[in-house]
Parts: sequence; structure tokens; C-alpha cells
Amino acid sequence: PTCPSATLAPAKTETCTATYKVTQVDLDNGYVEDTAKVTAKTPATKTVSGTTSPLRTAVVRKPAIALAISVDPSSFSRVGTVLTYSFVVTNTGNVDLEPVVVSDPMPGLSAITCPATSLAPGMSETCTATYHVTAQDLATGSIQTTATATGTSAVAAAVQATASTTLQGKTAAAISLTKSANVESAAVAGQTILYDFVVTNTGNVTLHTVKVTDTQSVTGETLATGPTCPSATLAAGAKETCTGTFVVTAANMTAGQITDTATASAISANGTVATSPPSSATVLTGHPTSIITGGNSRHGGDGPLELGGLVVFVLGVAALLVAVIRRRSDLHME
Repeated sequence: PTCPSATLAPAKTETCTATYKVTQVDLDNGYVEDTAKVTAKTPATKTVSGTTSPLRTAVVRKPAIALAISVDPSSFSRVGTVLTYSFVVTNTGNVDLEPVVVSDPMPGLSAITCPATSLAPGMSETCTATYHVTAQDLATGSIQTTATATGTSAVAAAVQATASTTLQGKTAAAISLTKSANVESAAVAGQTILYDFVVTNTGNVTLHTVKVTDTQSVTGETLATGPTCPSATLAAGAKETCTGTFVVTAANMTAGQITDTATASAISANGTVATSPPSSATVLTGHPTSIITGGNSRHGGDGPLELGGLVVFVLGVAALLVAVIRRRSDLHME
């Protein structure tokens, strides 16, 4: 304490002053208590003194807590991606908090672990948990969660803080198509061609309403049946084979080939439409050589020749025999 003067006349008063910084112990106790003593000497060098009664000053104790959430990585695009959630808890009050607990009801989130169960005023700690991205998350396009931090003190009711975060997904709805025919060439009008349409979900979300649209090269011609698909839903990375048939016409035989183009389309859960690039399959017509040597390209192996193919084969052999006879006759004449 400092006093204005070191001398004090009879019946006179002076005010001495001092400052004190409140400590954490004071806050924990809830008050600051102080006792002072004064001494002086008379002209006769006699020492006199006095002591104050204890002065107790109450301090306000305010428990408080804060919470912030962050996620690593900051986005997702694949099923199974591991997300690490960090929950930063801070004691924003002026008294100790113990215990400190962080909870989050999000299904699939691992148990939240914290380095310590107590926090002094002004101190922070980072609690963590992990989560695996699901197909539903990709379909939804985002992951949202809300956590709560609870701290208990010795002086008041427990305090809480909540924080939320939404993680956006990088979804990609994509589809591909590969079309093929079971033969390389057609022998006669009326022959049935079998088509395979292999549809693949090349994106990272489930696709619905999967369908194949087929367009024939000759105006007005359509597939006899199909395209028909086993399922209208394809999970990410999955594939299926749709089928259809086409009956060769006289116009096809005259044209020399049948060129057929198809596309696949589907819709994701968030409404995104995916369409494949076109895929074509060409079947030759009116080409005996390819008919004789061709097998069943889709099912493997050499199949029996149809009537038209047999006729062409016989005519081809006959033409060959005629050429050989003529050559032998020419040699004989020479």
C-alpha cells in the first residue's frame, strides 16, 4: 500500500491504496479476503499499530464452454472414404470444468475421444472421431452432423455448447454403353440378329430408371424385341447386359449392311440425368465370304449354317469346280 504522507496529525485521516489481481484460486473459492495492519511512531518513538477486520470481496464465477467442428478431407467422392472429425472444445469461462464430454448422435460415427477430461479456464483440447462415407451419403450429396460439448463445474449447473457442420460431396452420375451383335453378317432377309447392350455405372452414385434407346439405320425400322434390361437400378461400378433382337429386311440386304446405334440413360437420386456416348454395331449383308467363315461371335463356336448360307456355300463350291474344269480344259488344248 502507498500512503499520501508519512506524517499524520491528531484526528487527521488519510487514504492509502493498493491493487490486487484476482487469481484462479480466488475464482475457485468465490471470493477475495484481505486483512491489513497499520503501524506508526510517536515523537517519543513509541510504536503504535492497528489491524483491520477481514474484508471479503465476492467474485463472480461464470462457467462457459465453446465448440467448433472441422472435417478432413473437406469433401468426399467415393464410398468408404474415411473422414476424420475434429471437435475443438474451449473453456471460455473462469472456473475449471470437469468432466468435459463431447457427444454426436450421427449414425456410423466412431466413439469421440478427448485427450483430457478436464479443462482449466482459457484452455482448449481437440477431440476426434472417424466416419466412413456410405452409398447413401453419395446419393444425398452431403453429410451433416451436430455435436454437443458439456462441461461441469463445482459452482454451477453444467454448461453446454453445440456446433454443426455440413460436408459437401463431389458426386458424379455417369454411364457407359457397349453394343454388340451375335453375328458379323446376315445371310438372308428374315434372319434374326441378337444384340447385347452392356450398361456400366461409371459414376460414384446409384443410378435409377436405367434404360437403353436403340436407333436403326433405316428409317422406320425398329428392334423386334427390347432393349430389355434385367434391372432399372445400378449401383456405382456395377454393370448389366440388356438384350434385343432385330429381323433382317430386304432393304437391309440391298444396303449391304445394318448399322445400329444405341444410348443408355439413367437418373441419380438427386435428379442428375446421365447419358452414355452412342455405341454402334454393324452387321454386313450380302457378303457370302464372311457368312461362310463366320461363327457365333457372342456365344462362341461355329454354329450351323442357315438355309441361305447353305445355298451360298453350295453355289460357291460349284463356281470353284467350274473354274477348275475350265482351267484343266485350257491346259489340255494347249
